[in-house]
Amino acid sequence: MRKKEDTIQLFDLWAETYDQYIQNPNGPLLGYETSLGEASYWLKEKKFQAILDIGIGTGGFIKRFHADEYHGIDLSEKMLEECKQNHPNYTLSLGTFNETNQASETFELVVSSFTFHEVLPEERLSACKETYRILQKDGYFLLVDIMFPSEFARIQAKETIARYWDDSEDYPIVMNMDNHLREAGYKSIQWKQTGPYHWAVIAKK
Repeated sequence: MRKKEDTIQLFDLWAETYDQYIQNPNGPLLGYETSLGEASYWLKEKKFQAILDIGIGTGGFIKRFHADEYHGIDLSEKMLEECKQNHPNYTLSLGTFNETNQASETFELVVSSFTFHEVLPEERLSACKETYRILQKDGYFLLVDIMFPSEFARIQAKETIARYWDDSEDYPIVMNMDNHLREAGYKSIQWKQTGPYHWAVIAKK
């Protein structure tokens, strides 16, 4: 997998053109907008006081939810600058899944889209525990990302995607992610496939 410094550089360079690219993405991101819609549909009727988007990017996912306060963190300063231009009322800061820099039991909802696969495999359990820590009791963690139901499915996808596959990524396996969420303490965990290579999960604290 890429080092954190390389990931920061990648997203800093991508920030200005990111919104244009995701309008018609290819490879593992195919069906990006549909997956955001499918994932957010779970909570379309709910209103929250404070929500946090981890890896907020330009703000395309969190804006789909109803809240009084919108907070976002990202490891890319350039992405945060783009997000601030689009959503000047959002509270934004640098941060990652394992270093959210947020107080315990702060948010009713924590969301993330197409970011978790950047977390190193050995740090994914601690990342789930961190989301659990910053959620209020009965709060929700909603995640959508490039994931696969099995290792065989991941191998098949690599063959299908071919030149658009990125060998620097280690995309999560659904079963492993489900285990991490349960070990972190989550309950009422629901999964659904939202795109050719995408899965969404909602878990309640």
